[in-house]
Amino acid sequence: MFDSAIGQSRPVAARLKRSQEQHNRHQRRLGRQQRRQPRRRSRPPTSVTATAGNTTAQVSWTAPANGGSAITGYTVTSSGGQTATLAGTFTTASVTGLTNGTAYTFTVTATNAVGISEASASSSAVTPVPVVYVGATFVPLTPTRVLDTRDGTGASAGQVGADSTVSVQITGVAGVPVDGVTAVVMNVTAVAPSASGHITVYPSGEARPLASSLNPTAGVTSPNLVVVKLGVAGKVSLYNAVGATHLIADIAGYYTDTGTGATFQATTPSRILDTRDGTGAPAAQVGSDSTISVQITGVGGVPVTGVTAVVLNVTAVAPSMSGHITVYPSGEGRPLASNLNPTAGVTDPNLVVVKVGAGGKVNLYNAVGAAHLLADVAGYFTDAGTGATFQAATPSRILDTRDGTGVSAVVVGPDSTISLQIAGSGGVPVSGVTAVVLNVTAVAPSQSGHITVYPSGQTRPLASNLNPTAGVTAPNLVVVKVGSDGKVNLYNAVGTTHLIADVAGYYTD
Repeated sequence: MFDSAIGQSRPVAARLKRSQEQHNRHQRRLGRQQRRQPRRRSRPPTSVTATAGNTTAQVSWTAPANGGSAITGYTVTSSGGQTATLAGTFTTASVTGLTNGTAYTFTVTATNAVGISEASASSSAVTPVPVVYVGATFVPLTPTRVLDTRDGTGASAGQVGADSTVSVQITGVAGVPVDGVTAVVMNVTAVAPSASGHITVYPSGEARPLASSLNPTAGVTSPNLVVVKLGVAGKVSLYNAVGATHLIADIAGYYTDTGTGATFQATTPSRILDTRDGTGAPAAQVGSDSTISVQITGVGGVPVTGVTAVVLNVTAVAPSMSGHITVYPSGEGRPLASNLNPTAGVTDPNLVVVKVGAGGKVNLYNAVGAAHLLADVAGYFTDAGTGATFQAATPSRILDTRDGTGVSAVVVGPDSTISLQIAGSGGVPVSGVTAVVLNVTAVAPSQSGHITVYPSGQTRPLASNLNPTAGVTAPNLVVVKVGSDGKVNLYNAVGTTHLIADVAGYYTD
């Protein structure tokens, strides 16, 4: 029989209808089966390991099969009952509140939409221990002026005469605590000295060492960074050899033996700023009353997080006017302090230890004229407790090519390198030293050029530590990583010069 309305015979239409009903019943059965077989909890995490710290442990594990539902978090539980819960797919967590000297094991559970997994197998036992600092740790400060003999800050107002010494109080001022301080970092400036000579900064109450911190030229305002051990009553002494000069000191931070500061990580020098070619900032001179910001974290071997301060060798290249450069933390007000006091037309470097500011940056301010600015990172301070601690030393001369101290008595020629033994010299231990603080001086170079100090056994970096002018004796503080053989190299680019190095301290792991 034919149904003209649908164009099919009735038996065929009936069969199609029964087939569709069977399909629908099958789909309903599949749905019921799926509802009767819900997604499962995840399997337990595996490969749980733990590393102990100071009242903490870092626990890691391998993510398990998720049971058909995405894992939304984990819970870590110690054998002592302390827990750490974290959302997401991270597979590392820190458990805090542990007791030093007590052994702990750890288990981990995973959570998905269905519920919480069974606990993993326990990790091996670990025992938290307190951090023991052999040396001192560093606390950076926003630069603060603690001495200015022009206006009586920190000492009597008046020039410091020939063969004369002034003492400056360090502890209890400018944010430095009264106790627990072993050494201080200061930028010291000789203002318009009447004669070319040298300034020695050393611990009060100790004999003045055979060492120099600044070698100013008559009439030229000259700064240099100084790391100096504190002496009697928390003071340091500044000695002027000849002529008369005003002295300024800006404190940048201090070292403490309380274990509350940051440790140091030395790096092979790396250029992170050069306004001549656009490295780290636009390719242009920095104008008068102008500031540029430079990214510190995440560049030049500096990590992205955990950095409190950085060590930079900053150079003003051929400034159009004599003035000053101030380096300070980004996001803070510019302090009354200076780091470089370049002379018009003279390329002038200085080491800077500066607290890292907002966004992991520091600012460089140029007061007058225009200048290109360079910055080479030499290391950084970290609050992660993974770096080296500092041991201050009374300044000691370990290199003088004029008399054969440290190397043969010879003038260092152009494109020449000398190696200097650090480990075992000048109070530095034979082993365990990661970096050294040296005041390096180029004595009466025959040409204007640059000196690079770098770890022995490594390729000479694109960086400079001193940029002496022909005929002018010029110092600069250097923090340099020590090579695997316990030595550092000093490279002279052009002309000839004698080189001097006075050790001020060292970093040990």
